[in-house]
Amino acid sequence: MSEPIPGPGAVGRVIPTPWQCPECGGPWLRNYVFRHTPNQCTILQREDATQAADAQRLASISRYTRPATAAEVLLLKHLAGPAAAADEDPQTVVSGSPALRHRVINEFDPDKHTI
Repeated sequence: MSEPIPGPGAVGRVIPTPWQCPECGGPWLRNYVFRHTPNQCTILQREDATQAADAQRLASISRYTRPATAAEVLLLKHLAGPAAAADEDPQTVVSGSPALRHRVINEFDPDKHTI
């Protein structure tokens, strides 16, 4: 679905609506982050566990690579399509700080994706 871009000169231009969580339908916020429905989304539970582990590691280094989790592969397929997750050993590059992490999975960064 799309909605018009407001403002002068916007006639005929549209922007895509944000992605939604494939399980709970929560809206996409940024990167691989969604506003999940609490207590109703198993992706949220799995992502919370991964975020805690990433935060602990980001306290001592600012960037590292690790195998992608099953939840990350699911979100990658949802955001970029099945071909993006076809690799048998998908990798996640994690960077940032314990408070704000950024992930690139199999070289796909949703924040830089052009629809």
